[in-house]
Amino acid sequence: MILDFIMRSYQSSEGLVEDSFRFIIRNKYSCFVMVWRLCFLLLVILSVVEAIRNKILERKNINEAILYKIMLSISPWNNVDALHLIHNNTKYVNCAMGEYMYTPFLLACYHGNTPLVKYMLSVGADIKSKTSRGESPFFLAVAHLIKNPFSVDATCIRELFYAGCNINEPNIKGYTPLHLAAAFGHRTLIKWLLEKGANAMVLPSPVQIASSRGHFQAASLISNWENKRKMITQ
Repeated sequence: MILDFIMRSYQSSEGLVEDSFRFIIRNKYSCFVMVWRLCFLLLVILSVVEAIRNKILERKNINEAILYKIMLSISPWNNVDALHLIHNNTKYVNCAMGEYMYTPFLLACYHGNTPLVKYMLSVGADIKSKTSRGESPFFLAVAHLIKNPFSVDATCIRELFYAGCNINEPNIKGYTPLHLAAAFGHRTLIKWLLEKGANAMVLPSPVQIASSRGHFQAASLISNWENKRKMITQ
């Protein structure tokens, strides 16, 4: 009886194995895709874990007092102290602090300080960094230029543009540098942005924003530019 039971169990398990192999063969493509997806997901998880680990290790090596001192030294005009501090502490260039997560590099862009921005770029400043409000280095530099309408110094935005900054990068509200220029009717800046490839077809419409603020010449400039672009591409 026991021997019969063992034999029946063996035959049953043998049939199950054969069925399993048949299923795998019939669905080998699905199995391959599933395995590939699992491997890809595992790689993504590992890369995220590694990035978090590196951030933690990097943060442990940061002296908050030095970072705070660097931030205080950055202004539109003070270059000597800031350059000296940054030269001796280049690893702090991309370290964020405060509610809005400004880094020394982002703060220099906010102040439109071209010499500082240029030096920080040379020591590894991250052109893809953003504040907690999604403001890119280029966005901040444009905002500085708009806040100082009588300034003729546009070297900071030029420096950032030629360093590879994306001039169409929006903040978390979806506003681009062109939106800013349109909202304040800054025609010189609008023209420069359009010449450098700013997208005028984004929403909300820069033309409508300029018009709603009473900047009809700025709105006309954007509209005419876009009409010319359409004629060329047709």
